[in-house]
Amino acid sequence: MNTILKQLLTGKDNQTHDLVRWLGTIVVFTALTLTIYNVVWRGQAFEPQAFCFGMSSIFATLGAALKLKETTEPYNYPESNGSNASKAADYQDAHDPMSKT
Repeated sequence: MNTILKQLLTGKDNQTHDLVRWLGTIVVFTALTLTIYNVVWRGQAFEPQAFCFGMSSIFATLGAALKLKETTEPYNYPESNGSNASKAADYQDAHDPMSKT
């Protein structure tokens, strides 16, 4: 379970924690918790259409945010064992479209 959470909440290198992923997890958890609270404790009717619209809006926003910050993700190139920083920088320069500007 720890490995799954780490992969969900970190960048492409599975080491650097990502604020967008953490905030997205908190938002989804809060939305689910408030929905359960409204239905179970307050006795309001569950509205599947409103729930699905809200959750799809959250997931679409998260997807857009992750796509926008895609070029700032830390790289974990296949030849790396984590010890050669200059090789990692060269790989990032070669594969990062923002570095060519």
